[in-house]
Amino acid sequence: MLDAEVLLAHVLRSSRELLRTYPQAPVRLDDRRRFRALVTRRARHVPVAYLVGSKEFYGHRLAVTPAVLIPRPETELLVDRALAFLRAHPSVRRVVEVGTGSGAIAIALACALRRIRIEAVEVDPLALRLARRNVLAHRVAARIRLRRGDLLDGTARVRCIVANLPYLSLDRRRHLPRDVRHEPARALNGGRDGLELIRRLLVQAPALLRAPGCLLLECDPAQAARVRTLARRAFPAASVEVLRDLSGRWRAVEVRLG
Repeated sequence: MLDAEVLLAHVLRSSRELLRTYPQAPVRLDDRRRFRALVTRRARHVPVAYLVGSKEFYGHRLAVTPAVLIPRPETELLVDRALAFLRAHPSVRRVVEVGTGSGAIAIALACALRRIRIEAVEVDPLALRLARRNVLAHRVAARIRLRRGDLLDGTARVRCIVANLPYLSLDRRRHLPRDVRHEPARALNGGRDGLELIRRLLVQAPALLRAPGCLLLECDPAQAARVRTLARRAFPAASVEVLRDLSGRWRAVEVRLG
């Protein structure tokens, strides 16, 4: 029912609230056809966000396509913690986000704190193109530098790094929900055990993260303890904490340096 309301509101360029307020309003034949076509695709498990072309993240409406992973509410935890660090350290003015995808995290940070400048790195050119579209739409292009790159290669020293990298293991990818199978494989593939990219980033990060510094990594809840161990090995003098998302699942690892 919820999906049908969202799709109909999209077709009518309206809102779910207006649909419920005026349930008897007439629907044109062309709109009926468009709605039926969308419902048919939804029945094939195409995610609603791809059907309507957008998704809300941290209060911001972002364009999404099958070129990028759909932003999840769980990832807002990274934004919350990054903002907490940045507000506690007002002298920190530069952030590096790795694997920006649609640009969701970078845009949320830039909209929340006008003083910061963000370097948003993405390896996929199609995702980078969409991120640029979202950055321009939210009028933060002057404060977000988008660039194509592999993890932290080419990054200068920094005090805040945020990364939501692909982290699903081969076994998890074999048992994906049908909706998720429509999302880009590259944005999900964390290698055989799900930690391939996280390991690589944790090899790079110690040479680049300055004190006082903060590194935030989203992870599979089932892998959180292993990510914490890897982070402690990479940063033996740092404080390493595993963070719960709003549903109570271990969702991210935070490294605090200095």
